[in-house]
Amino acid sequence: MSANETSPPNHVVCRRTAIRTGSLFACGLLLAIAQACESEELGPRPPAMNENRESVRIDVTAYPELSAIGGSVVMLVQGLNGDSPVVLIRVSEVRMRLFSAICTHGGNVVDPPEPGASTIRCPRHGEEYDIVTGSPRRGLGSRPLDEFDAVLSDDGRALDVSTTPR
Repeated sequence: MSANETSPPNHVVCRRTAIRTGSLFACGLLLAIAQACESEELGPRPPAMNENRESVRIDVTAYPELSAIGGSVVMLVQGLNGDSPVVLIRVSEVRMRLFSAICTHGGNVVDPPEPGASTIRCPRHGEEYDIVTGSPRRGLGSRPLDEFDAVLSDDGRALDVSTTPR
């Protein structure tokens, strides 16, 4: 090298390396933000019902019928109740009850209770079950509807349900 020529300092980064590094940093930052937003959307996971039981999560916001106290819906939830229907009832702002929707008398699917009703009714023979306990109140149903432990998230948007009945 001549006296007029100088070599670039060792700390100079070429443009290509700077763009690559900046792109990787930006992608990582966006991924972290996306994961944070996703977890905030459903709220914190409620405590497990029992260490030995598996659970499924139900998005309560997908069922407008459940927005008010007394609202209810009969639904299928994969992995729950042998993939047979269940009836979900909002009994307060912070509590829901989930029962098998299969009548213990004839095996038919029960109707969801009307808002304000105190019983779940089977349309075939008129059996009625208490919405708080699932116990038979009228008709030939000899045993209570199976009930599943259910914990509503703090923000009320998700319900964690044990996959085995009580």
